[in-house]
Amino acid sequence: MKIMFIGLSGYDYPFTRVRCYHFAKILKEYGIESEVLSFKDHLAPEIEESEIFDLEDGDKLKLIRKAFWRLFREKDDTVFYIQKIHYNAAAPFLLHRLRKTKFILDYDDSRE
Repeated sequence: MKIMFIGLSGYDYPFTRVRCYHFAKILKEYGIESEVLSFKDHLAPEIEESEIFDLEDGDKLKLIRKAFWRLFREKDDTVFYIQKIHYNAAAPFLLHRLRKTKFILDYDDSRE
């Protein structure tokens, strides 16, 4: 089993740094395969950190498509941990509907 942490912002924002990067690091120390997919760091490094939340819908859809194809290649036993429910939750949710991929919603960290 692998845990894939999916964050919207990058390492520079504390909620993604702590709940994705640091959690993944600790799990690795315990021998649990884990990785981070940050929309900011991995899919859109050219976008400023402060702008990642307020993109135009077309730009959000492009990132969702990139994330979908990246996550689609994951093994069936990968669990997606979605940090901060925003448009970054769309690709893992679609994969859940298509392939019954498991996911965890970190709902207490909602932006709204």
